[in-house]
Amino acid sequence: MFTIGLSFDKIKESALNYIINNMATLFSEDKDLFALYRNHPKRYDMLVEVLRRKARRSVRLERSKLASGKFIFSIKD
Repeated sequence: MFTIGLSFDKIKESALNYIINNMATLFSEDKDLFALYRNHPKRYDMLVEVLRRKARRSVRLERSKLASGKFIFSIKD
């Protein structure tokens, strides 16, 4: 991903979408998706991009739930 993916937009987009769609599996407690690239100069940039996209997706999902009236509020003591 870091060698070829960053040079081609379509590959980068596909890789980012794959990571975001599979975060629960890829980032489980005993796994580090980026371990082999610990010293790669673009590692930080890619991690930040993954987190930004995940955050944007979460915001869009919450907005769509609010707009559709399907959002359930939970109040805990």
